[in-house]
Amino acid sequence: MAFNAELSSDLVNPAVDTTIIFNTVQFNSGNSYNNNSGIFQCPASGIYYFSLELSSNGHAQSSHSLHAKILRNGSPISITVLDSGSHLSWLRRTSSVTTELTKGDVISVRINYVVGNITVSGGSALSTFSGFLVQRIN
Repeated sequence: MAFNAELSSDLVNPAVDTTIIFNTVQFNSGNSYNNNSGIFQCPASGIYYFSLELSSNGHAQSSHSLHAKILRNGSPISITVLDSGSHLSWLRRTSSVTTELTKGDVISVRINYVVGNITVSGGSALSTFSGFLVQRIN
C-alpha cells in the first residue's frame, strides 16, 4: 500500500479547519487514498509513514502564516508550518511522521491556523501528500 497525491491548483486564503484535498493522484496502490475527500483510510493494521509538503508564493512585502496538521482520526500527529517575513518570496516546508494505525483509521490534512493572506501553491508537484505501509501488524 502506497499513495502520492498533489494539489492540482492554488488554494487561496484557505479557512481554518479546511481539509486540504490533494486531488491529483500520481499513484494509489491499494486505493486507500480518496482524492475527492482527501482522506486516507487504513486498509490493514501496521506501521505507516506519511509526508506532507506544502509550498507557497511568499508574497514578498507581507507577513503571513499557515499551519497544517496531519491528523489521525481527528487528532494531530504532525504539523507543517509556513511562516513568512517580508524578505521571502517562496516557502516550501515538509513534515513527516511514522505512526501505528489500525484497520479503518483515517488520516487527513487540515489547516488549523492562518494569519494574513496566503496561498498554498498547487500544480507542478508544489504541494504533495504521500504515505506508505512500512510493516504490517497482525
